[in-house]
Amino acid sequence: MSAEHSSSAKTAKDAFELEKRDATVVDVDRNDITATPSSVDLSDKDSNDKEVELDKNGKPIVKPEPKISYLQLYRFASPFDYFCVFLGTICAFVNGVGQPLVALLMGDVINSISNLGYTGDGPGAAEANAKLIEEMRILVIKFTVVGAIMFFVAYGQMCLFTLSAENQTKRIREKYLHAILRQDITWHDIGKKSESLNSRLSADTQLIFDGLADKVGICLSSLATFVAGFVIAFTHGWKMSLVLLTSVPLMAAAGALMAKYAGESSADGQDSYAAAGGLAEQAIGSIRTVAAFGGQKRELKKFNVVLEEAYKSGVKKSIATGLGMGSFMLIMFMSYSLAFYYGSARVKAGEMKPGDVLTVLFATIIGAFSIGNVGPNIASFGKAQAAAYTIFHTIDRVPAIDSFDPSGLKPESLQGHIVVKNVNFAYPSRPNVPILKEMNIEVKPGQTVALVGHSGSGKSTIIGLVERFYDPSTGTITIDGIEIKDFNIRHLRDNIGLVSQEPVLFNATIKQNILYGVRKDQKQPTDADIEKACRLANAHDYISKLPQGYNTMVGEKGALLSGGQKQRIAIARALIKNPTILLLDEATSALDTESERIVQAALDNAATGRSTIVIAHRLSTIMNADLIYVMDRGVVLESGTHESLMALGGTYTEFVAKQQLKTGGTDIEAPVYTAVDPDTIETSKAHIVIDEKANPEGPHTGRRMSNLLRRMSSHHSDKSATKGPTVIDIEEDKEMTLAREKKEAARKLKLQKAPISRTIRYLKPDFHICLAGVFCAIIQGGLFPGFSQIFSGAINTLTRVNELGDEFIPKANHYSLLFLILAFVGFIGFAGGMFFFLLAGERLTRHMRFLSYKAILSQEMAFFDRPENSTGALASRLATDSQQMFDMVSQVVLTTVSSMATIAVGLGFAFKASWQMTLIILAAVPVIGLGQYLELASLTGFGSKTRKAYEKSGQVAGEAIANIRTVVSLAKEDVFEARYFEVTREPHKYALHKALFASFGFAMSQAVAYWSYSIGFYGGYRLVEAKIIGWQQMFDCMFAIVFLAMSLGHITAELPKYAKGKQSAINVYELLDKVTLIDADRDGTTLKTISGSLTLEKVDFHYPTRENIQIFSGVDIKVRPSQTVALVGPSGCGKSTIIALLERWYDVDGGRALVDNYNIKDLQLNNIREHMALVGQEPVLFDMSIKDNILYGLPDSEGTLEQVEEAAKQSNIHNFVMSLPDGYNTSVGDKGSQLSGGQKQRIAIARALIRNPKVLLLDEATSALDSESEKLVQAALDKARYGRTTIVIAHRLSTIQDADLILVVKDGAIVESGRHYELVSLRGVYADLCQKQNL
Repeated sequence: MSAEHSSSAKTAKDAFELEKRDATVVDVDRNDITATPSSVDLSDKDSNDKEVELDKNGKPIVKPEPKISYLQLYRFASPFDYFCVFLGTICAFVNGVGQPLVALLMGDVINSISNLGYTGDGPGAAEANAKLIEEMRILVIKFTVVGAIMFFVAYGQMCLFTLSAENQTKRIREKYLHAILRQDITWHDIGKKSESLNSRLSADTQLIFDGLADKVGICLSSLATFVAGFVIAFTHGWKMSLVLLTSVPLMAAAGALMAKYAGESSADGQDSYAAAGGLAEQAIGSIRTVAAFGGQKRELKKFNVVLEEAYKSGVKKSIATGLGMGSFMLIMFMSYSLAFYYGSARVKAGEMKPGDVLTVLFATIIGAFSIGNVGPNIASFGKAQAAAYTIFHTIDRVPAIDSFDPSGLKPESLQGHIVVKNVNFAYPSRPNVPILKEMNIEVKPGQTVALVGHSGSGKSTIIGLVERFYDPSTGTITIDGIEIKDFNIRHLRDNIGLVSQEPVLFNATIKQNILYGVRKDQKQPTDADIEKACRLANAHDYISKLPQGYNTMVGEKGALLSGGQKQRIAIARALIKNPTILLLDEATSALDTESERIVQAALDNAATGRSTIVIAHRLSTIMNADLIYVMDRGVVLESGTHESLMALGGTYTEFVAKQQLKTGGTDIEAPVYTAVDPDTIETSKAHIVIDEKANPEGPHTGRRMSNLLRRMSSHHSDKSATKGPTVIDIEEDKEMTLAREKKEAARKLKLQKAPISRTIRYLKPDFHICLAGVFCAIIQGGLFPGFSQIFSGAINTLTRVNELGDEFIPKANHYSLLFLILAFVGFIGFAGGMFFFLLAGERLTRHMRFLSYKAILSQEMAFFDRPENSTGALASRLATDSQQMFDMVSQVVLTTVSSMATIAVGLGFAFKASWQMTLIILAAVPVIGLGQYLELASLTGFGSKTRKAYEKSGQVAGEAIANIRTVVSLAKEDVFEARYFEVTREPHKYALHKALFASFGFAMSQAVAYWSYSIGFYGGYRLVEAKIIGWQQMFDCMFAIVFLAMSLGHITAELPKYAKGKQSAINVYELLDKVTLIDADRDGTTLKTISGSLTLEKVDFHYPTRENIQIFSGVDIKVRPSQTVALVGPSGCGKSTIIALLERWYDVDGGRALVDNYNIKDLQLNNIREHMALVGQEPVLFDMSIKDNILYGLPDSEGTLEQVEEAAKQSNIHNFVMSLPDGYNTSVGDKGSQLSGGQKQRIAIARALIRNPKVLLLDEATSALDSESEKLVQAALDKARYGRTTIVIAHRLSTIQDADLILVVKDGAIVESGRHYELVSLRGVYADLCQKQNL
């Protein structure tokens, strides 16, 4: 019976656990996705909302979250869902009333015993005993029946609510994705982080699910329990009920304060961990930049500062939680003390029956505790309402430009006559920065019109307006004389083909990617049509060389292809729908000359008969345009054909002059060292590896496979362990391999021992804390068995009121006093145990996060190339693994120790009372344990499976949301919706199964309590009947075991946490033990200064993740000090790989890489990297100010503003920075998103120059710039090259024609080397490239 009481203690603890879980788990998951906590980003602010208000510390003032009313959550419920809710509610009420019935039945037992007196051997004793046994028999039957009823209603309650919630949540998810895809681009621009939308789709809909599912049932049944409990209490003794009620507000206050403080600190801690996660994600995502600039120590330092913050919040939380749990126990035991003190007086006075004291005590406690159950659940309703507010707001928002709007004109055929008239425009996210001013442009049908101008002059904006991503502020855009706003949006976009600067491919096969271009009303293209489009885009040759041809997966964001290859697939995708209007935004910028020329020819083909708008920085690509507009800062400066503009001698002529290649003449004698060593040329030529006979396409497409390698971005194929030929792994079978690997891993994991001893070693510094914790935990464990004995004694006293006479009151007060002492002991045990273990856990977490992060940052690049080590995966492991180890230490250890104590003490008491009875009741223990376990399994088990299944759908949605512009321009919103719908079918089925099966466990757990009483009383009364024991022993024994079973339940509750913690600990230690192959901190020769000579000697190399693709075989390159060496050649021929080897991101397989004639493997890596600086093709900036980004180039980021300005002036960005309102303190945004490509590039150059390096590595450093900036940056780079060894990779030859040595790389070999004019006169590959780029 006092099982109930302990179950209430358990309920309190579970409630607290739940609260804690809600506080951490949901948030942690969301932080993994680096979403903004929704309390601040209410995502649906429309553009005209006010600025966020800041308080005096500059922190945003968090207004209370707007919510919808609870009933509005049911907006999308079907009649079936309403029916489920109705039935579920009835079940919940019945289930709730069941609990206080125990109090009533127990009271009956006591009354029977005290009425019929169970001790004397007098004449009526036998008869009385027989009568008593008869009553007991009826009672056993009552318990059994009540248990059965509970089983059915609990099943109904759990199952029906879960079913209805799952159905509604699925509907909401679909509607929300539909709404996101429907919104206009403006909405996505303003404060819409694609991550946060995707996390809303998964995490926030999960919150809504929680607000509609089983928690509703639990709340309703708790309310029923509350009402029923107090009704029973007041009908059996209203005075005593009132006295007991005094303790309820105190308990509530203790609980509320604990929740408040723990919640506040927990939120602060979560914010700090989120910040730490953000830092980590940024650093891991840009690991090459971090390594190149030796930033690992700085990143660790930043990370540590944030961890320190989180730790402080953690300590506060530990104190709050400890005191809260302690006071809770204190008040609870004090109320027992009060109950017996007051109750015994009433019994003596004859106002109450002994059994009524018990009934009132139990009923009030069960009633009061059930309210505690409502608390945490109410919180999840609040969360659901807040989450739904944002989501429903989005669902209801009708965008200004609505792609799902069926109205609008759909002319059969368009001519493609585009007129932009007096258009003014500013981006809605920056309304005060005008982009276009009174812009006028005309494109006649079939004309090719080129737009040229500096970065930021508004060229791409015009394309955005023609696609109708935005509407102009004033002015009009017409196509064939029809105002663009009058067209049906999808129809308009279906007639436009767009190829943008950074083409987006979806994670599907090449064929599927091309098919995404198909128009809605077009018949499905055949393979021949696809091939035709690819031939037009000059992609067919390399595609057919891939092992899976058109069925090759392109990877996330097309990561498995080189820039040029992606670009050509994007062109094929634009051409497949045979559009009337073609928009090319820098469509060839990512290509090398060779591919560019061919793609250019393809585009020229494609443009015939279509109205085409071309944006290009390389003027050679647009010489043949019918009309060229020269733009600057949103106005047209001049327009005309190439010839007429050249004749004008204006801005355009300047642009051309800057890009012209020199022809004729001889090389001016370069500084010392430059005479080309004839051997080099000979040996280089000797190293051509390709056998041209084997390659009918001719050498240049030779090893296109190696293209696949270009920019080994971080999502790559097989693990480097598998030797022998491997194939690019294809998604289709990936699922199966993953499943198999997972099973293997799980099997191995089971065999692995939990690394407990090692974890204990890490806890050594906190040994004293742990010891104190263990001591308190033992007290905690002994508390309930001790309580069971006092309780049993007290009840025994109550039943003997007539027999004891005057001794009754002193004896009863003696027990009240014992309860009081117990209350204080409990306070020490619970408060101490909680606090010490939480503290130890916090300290361990901090330490583990730091060590894991350090281990990740010290890995070699090949580690990050593996698919399982993608940025997201590492960042989320960093967040979750340490968190789960924290649970393992703080919760699991505490519970285990206290439960061990409970078992030891409890069994001791039970056997002392009666071994026969103990053995009978022990038979029921497995049943009780099973019930507890099933309850847990039902609440947690299926969750992970459904989550896993939904993760897949998250990827589909995430991809569509992140690349919304591409999805919209292809008018494929409904295709992605359908894909999402498809992918969610499985998990939805899973979830429905879960509702049907998991509810069984919950039902079982509810019924088991009643059935175990039946067994106990049945065994007890049979033993009494046989005169083996007396009633007193029966009670002693029963209570001891019941409490024992309860604490066993607590242990089973911690099992899932233990398993997770074990898994995480193994993960963490695996990471810590992984020896990095290229350790930047390992000792080696340090060089104070270097002369800058660089050599590759007979180098063989392949990327570790692509064993079967050889990049270099026996390549020799020698660069003398202060020489500028240019590498030219087609995409994927191995140019960037040379830089990667010199930075020692990878080690060579054969041969040597030398710096100053030292083998780079023998040098201290950080030291040698300090002498180098790298500017990559896609420069990575960090989310900090411009000044900090430039200072990143200096060791420890310590430098003066003068140095920064000097570097900025050198890289020609100073004036731009000074024109910004915050100057050098302007934040560049996530990945530099607030700046244009050219601006980012120049900041990256400044960051390289501030190092004052001896070796400068420029990988396409000016590819993102327009001619104007390019010329300036080029001048800056030329200046920067003096006295430095420079290696330049460039596709635009005009930028490298002055190099001291030009190496032509092709298919992983150096095929020509020399200076510009020498190579031109050779009439070989280089001369060919020049020919193609000359204006």
